[in-house]
Amino acid sequence: MIVRKPYALFIKYFKIIHIIMALLIGILIYRTGVLLHFFNTYISDYQTATDGFATGDYVNFYSFLLVMIVIIANISILSVMFVKKKPKLLYILNIILFFGIIVFFGICYSTLFNITNVILDIRVSKAIRDISVLLIALEVISFILVLVRGTGFDFKKFDFGTDLEQLKIEEKDREEVEVAFELDKNRINRQVRNKFRNIKYVYFEHRFLINTLAIIGVVVLGFITYFNISIYRANYGENAYFSASGVSLKVTDSYITNEDYNGTKITDNTLVIVRIDVKKTNLVTKRLNTGLLTLQTGFDSYGQTPDYNKKLADFGIGYVDQKLTEDYVPYIVVFEVPNDKISSKLTLKFNDNISYVRGEMGAKNIYVKLKPQKFNKSEVVANKLKDTVNFEQSILKDASLSVNEVSIANSFKVAYDFCSTQNNCFKSYEYVTPTASGDSEKTLMRVKGEFNLAETVNISGVSNFLDFINMFGYLNYNDGENHQIKINSKNIKSDTRGDKNTYYIEVPRAVLNASKISFSFKIRNYTYNYTIN
Repeated sequence: MIVRKPYALFIKYFKIIHIIMALLIGILIYRTGVLLHFFNTYISDYQTATDGFATGDYVNFYSFLLVMIVIIANISILSVMFVKKKPKLLYILNIILFFGIIVFFGICYSTLFNITNVILDIRVSKAIRDISVLLIALEVISFILVLVRGTGFDFKKFDFGTDLEQLKIEEKDREEVEVAFELDKNRINRQVRNKFRNIKYVYFEHRFLINTLAIIGVVVLGFITYFNISIYRANYGENAYFSASGVSLKVTDSYITNEDYNGTKITDNTLVIVRIDVKKTNLVTKRLNTGLLTLQTGFDSYGQTPDYNKKLADFGIGYVDQKLTEDYVPYIVVFEVPNDKISSKLTLKFNDNISYVRGEMGAKNIYVKLKPQKFNKSEVVANKLKDTVNFEQSILKDASLSVNEVSIANSFKVAYDFCSTQNNCFKSYEYVTPTASGDSEKTLMRVKGEFNLAETVNISGVSNFLDFINMFGYLNYNDGENHQIKINSKNIKSDTRGDKNTYYIEVPRAVLNASKISFSFKIRNYTYNYTIN
């Protein structure tokens, strides 16, 4: 292969090349500074940092192209320095530095690519921030040195004065040469063996110092490993309490689904629902910082998704900045994960920014191994009138329901005490009938029942029988054909004058002559049938 030597060109335009290279390094300092600013903001408030976020605003094709141009320029000048036997340390260090910056930009690009869907580990964020600071410092030093070479060149040190003033550029600097790529294996082997011999001699001459430094290094590494694993990392399972960042918290249950409480699909991804009991442990903390909670699956992390809280009301009340009390209150936190990212190992991570653990003040990472329940298998539980239904198999846990009496009629006469004054009361009556609006072919079903919800379960919008039957209840009847209707709040009236555990449900008039009547309560993968006749 025949090429022309480029040395004369680089000598002639030495200053200009360095000034252009300094400008490019200045742009790279700015780009690295943008990354530093982003991760500084992300560490303090990730939601603000990711608002209107676009990866290309921070790392893009031009970032890599600039670095490659700087590296190529340094390699080109380095080749001239080798031929002309000039100082070359700056260019070697520049090549190493900007190769490191390419690696850094690559890491940042892969990190930022999914950052709107994945919450980054705070340790990773801080590491990237610290590396950014270091790289900016090194870039600034490189910028100054390159700029000096371009504007205030030390001609005596580099002895390029003759080349520039008299342009004694020899023809051999332009002549065509044949480049052959050959390797002398024997020579390389000799050099390698020689290096190993020199290393061995150095070791034996300074054995005590090297061994001492090695032992210190192993001990320091051991302490760092111990602190990270034993001091600043804590592992728990479900139903274990831990305290961090001013709160005491326990994961009670976890679930996997993609359906709402009516069984309707609400997302193509997978929802991981985590039930927690939480309270504050000091007077300063008022709320739980959900930004510290992430779901880890494999190497990916996901932040809370509160958008589905209302559709998952049967699991509990979603935590959205509610004030904490000194008593444990149950909430749920929801995470949306792509189906291909769901693994058998799901971990809830709580990043404790300020904690006092085992006598050490510092950052602590708490990991809770989840055992999520899936709703694959459907089961039917049969009950009859006056039975007390316990929902312990379902997500309602210790909740219970009983229906003591069911009557069907076109109207009901309700007795109550009417008082004109505090001491002047007499018996009065009221007739409850179906509403006149809508379908006129309606009748009334009077239901006397009770619903009890344990304190360990806090279901959004459910506190009594009326709420429960409205959310989960269906009426089944047979008038020659099987029918099932959803019970809703518009069709339910509570008896405000008589027994407060009595409710009136508007139902089709065909129920009056139905041969079979029953309630169904559908709670995820469990259906509780309640036979009335």
